[in-house]
Amino acid sequence: MATTQTTYTGNGSTTNYSFTFEYLKQADVKVTLNTVATTAFTFANATTLAFTTAPASGVDIRIFRDTAIDNLSATFFPGSAIKAEDLNENFTQNLYVTQESHFEVDTANTTADTAKTTADTALTNATTAISTANSATTTANTAITTSNSATTTANAATTTANTASTNASSAVTTANTASTNATAAVNTANTASTNASAAVTTANSAQADATTAISTANSATTTANSATTTANSALTSANTANTNATAAQSAATTAQASATAAQTSATAAQTSATAAQAQATLAADVRNAFTVTDSNSDGTFDFVVGDIPIKGNAGVKLPFESVTYAEEGAIRYNNSLDKIELYNGAGQWVTAGGGASVSSTPPTLPSAGDVWYDHDNGRAYVYYNDGDSNQWVEMNPSWNGYVADNSVTSAKIVDGSIVNADVNSSAAISQSKLNLDITNSEINASAAIALSKLSTGALPSAITVASSNIVDGTIVNADVNASAAISQSKLALDITNSEVNASAAIAGTKISPDFGSQNVITTGKIEVGTVIDLNANGSATFGGQVTSTNASYGFTSNATSFPFTAESSLGNGGKAFYAKHTGSSSSSRYLFYGENNAGEVFNVAANGTASFAGNVGINNSSPSSYNSDGRNLVVGSGSGGQGLTIASGTSGYGNIYFADGTSGDALYSGMLSYYHADNHMQFRTASTERMRIDSSGRLLVGTSSTSNAATAVFQGNSSGSTGPAFIYLRRGSTPASTGTLGVIEYSDNSGNIGAEVFANRDGGSWTSGSSHPTYLGFSTTADGASSPTERMRITNGGIVCVNRTSVVHGGQLSLDYTNGTTAGLAIKDTQTSGTGAVLQVVNGSGTIVGSITQNQSTTSFNTSSDYRLKKNVVDITDGIARVKQLQPRRFNFIANDTTTVDGFVAHEAQAVVPEAVTGEKDGEEMQGIDQSKLVPLLTAALQEAITKIETLETQNASLEARLTALEGGAS
Repeated sequence: MATTQTTYTGNGSTTNYSFTFEYLKQADVKVTLNTVATTAFTFANATTLAFTTAPASGVDIRIFRDTAIDNLSATFFPGSAIKAEDLNENFTQNLYVTQESHFEVDTANTTADTAKTTADTALTNATTAISTANSATTTANTAITTSNSATTTANAATTTANTASTNASSAVTTANTASTNATAAVNTANTASTNASAAVTTANSAQADATTAISTANSATTTANSATTTANSALTSANTANTNATAAQSAATTAQASATAAQTSATAAQTSATAAQAQATLAADVRNAFTVTDSNSDGTFDFVVGDIPIKGNAGVKLPFESVTYAEEGAIRYNNSLDKIELYNGAGQWVTAGGGASVSSTPPTLPSAGDVWYDHDNGRAYVYYNDGDSNQWVEMNPSWNGYVADNSVTSAKIVDGSIVNADVNSSAAISQSKLNLDITNSEINASAAIALSKLSTGALPSAITVASSNIVDGTIVNADVNASAAISQSKLALDITNSEVNASAAIAGTKISPDFGSQNVITTGKIEVGTVIDLNANGSATFGGQVTSTNASYGFTSNATSFPFTAESSLGNGGKAFYAKHTGSSSSSRYLFYGENNAGEVFNVAANGTASFAGNVGINNSSPSSYNSDGRNLVVGSGSGGQGLTIASGTSGYGNIYFADGTSGDALYSGMLSYYHADNHMQFRTASTERMRIDSSGRLLVGTSSTSNAATAVFQGNSSGSTGPAFIYLRRGSTPASTGTLGVIEYSDNSGNIGAEVFANRDGGSWTSGSSHPTYLGFSTTADGASSPTERMRITNGGIVCVNRTSVVHGGQLSLDYTNGTTAGLAIKDTQTSGTGAVLQVVNGSGTIVGSITQNQSTTSFNTSSDYRLKKNVVDITDGIARVKQLQPRRFNFIANDTTTVDGFVAHEAQAVVPEAVTGEKDGEEMQGIDQSKLVPLLTAALQEAITKIETLETQNASLEARLTALEGGAS
């Protein structure tokens, strides 16, 4: 039972008194001195009071707890944080009030019991007083009648005695209605008794006869007391008799059990006796077959038949071999052979046993001549004993079919009986032991017989060796005959410049590239005698007119209107340069350069159209040095700033087309276009616009316009502009255990990153197409920091971690927060009226089993309690008994050991209210308690206490009424 008070008795010197009960507030600790409340004390420490003045000696000190019940310890308001200690204080307050109520009930019960005892005592005293008074009255009347000299005083004494009797009767009535103040009733009854005694005294003083009457009355009282003593003795005897009767009953029960056991034992004894009788009969039969004697008077009977004694305590003694009892079936002991022998029908004594021992180990305690067959190796042995030595000796091999080691000779082997399988694989048979005649067919096709093993002349004069049989790299120069004519096609040549003789005259057609059809590029100059100098800077000097067999080709420099007005042919059938002008006003103008027999290389027509048969370099003399897919036109020298300008009108397009045909969409399958009218640039593929950069610098993909202020807009996907949009970030290789797949960063114009979203591999096994564990992270940069820090992560299992990067105890939401500065989770209702659910808990079947709701003023924590979800509903009938088992404690949590709190130890509460506690004592997870689940039990206990209090209040009212009546009667 929980303690709610501590009591002491003052000694006049001690001022400090300690107490053991727990409390919520110091104001709840109260003190009374001799039932009078006092506040003349202070707290020396949490569990010790210091009185201002030491309580006097003998003063009853009561230190008790009276928990305030007008208000809850903690009140919650909308938006306030709900702390476990606040909830614990509220529940503890409720528990303390219940415990104190229970204590008051017990106190009231005790007071009532005391009152009843006092009233019963008063009733007994009053009854005794009445009896005494009645006896005194009777005695007095008898004395008055007997002594005719009774005076008026005696009569007065009688009247007074009668009055005392009446008063005593009133005392009895008053005592029957006594209450918790029954002490007054006792006093009144005692007063009545005193009055009765005074009446007796008055009567006694009235007359000597009255004295005699009193003496007689005393004798009667003594007799009555004796009768009471006798009755008490009788009661004691009756109790003793009852105890003896109970013991007798127990003894009878035990006797019955013993009798039953005895019957069982008797039955067993009968069975044993029957078996003994059968054995005795058998023994008698055996005994009758022998002569019974006690030859040496040692109390042991001997049975003798002829000369074969059977000792009762030693066994049967067989006759020795010297005893002649030659009858079939006879048995004797051959002490010479140490064997037991039987006499057979052929008139012979033979050794008993008839066979050899069969085992894998020699028999123990063998005798000479014993035979043992070792079944593990198939050999037979006989035990030999010649008096000097004894051992197991292997029997003749012919007995057991075993060939002794090293005993087989050549003569013992049948010719031709040894086959290949009989020869051990590791046998090393000397060649001299073999008579060999090996033929060609007996040599394996893959045999590699050393040449040294062959005799001279064993090989033919001409041997053809296949190429596959010649080891690569083994033929050297000396192996090739000087007159060998090895075809060039058989040789793989890589002739370098140093290997060509300085005087070699190699024809131009033998050189690749062929000078007759290819450009000659040199860092110097090409000279043709003194006629032509072609310099590296592109200038040319001609020493005279170039002529050819065709006079229509050529050029001169003697014209005045045009630099070149003549035609001149080259010897190779091509033109070095040709310009033509027909008439001073003719439009027929054209220019050729480097035309050869294959056609024009460069042509500028009169209308300005130019065509090139090869690569063109603008400020670049070697366009062919660049990639073959992009050197048709090379702009720039490769150093410094270079460029290409497309000049368009203010409302025109500047285009670069990518065509794969000369008609339709093939003219612009791909296009890069800039429109100067609204200053946008568009990109097309498959003749369709795919992307545009508008005049504001916005990137538009899948659309050509937007009212959004975003710098990039993505509409649709590769299947069409009406579908969902996708942004695909693709890593260039398989990520490592925590490798990054992609990052989206947010920064200022200087590249200072403020936030980022990134996807990383989340450990595990990364298998293409089947396993891609990934987490998504979100980082922001704090005020005063220069780089982002991860704030949230969604793991590969869908678990959300906030302000941390790992999961806490498997929760779907893991969140870190700093107490005292921020709330772990804050939820705001956007409405200003009405009740709403802040959180709902739903089970696997979709049913709501709990919620947190608020009504703009308070918050409710709800668990499912609908009657439709319950069965077997009954009332709690043991509330107080179970509450008394609860053990409220004061303690410090290890993590916050400076704060003392009220509460419970989980496994202790679990024994009383299991559903309030989760986990197991000393389990892997720490136990927890939901103290709200104690409320039903506390409520039931409080209701039971209230019922008791109301009952006691009713009883107290009745006692007060009876006491009032008793006091009124006494007055």
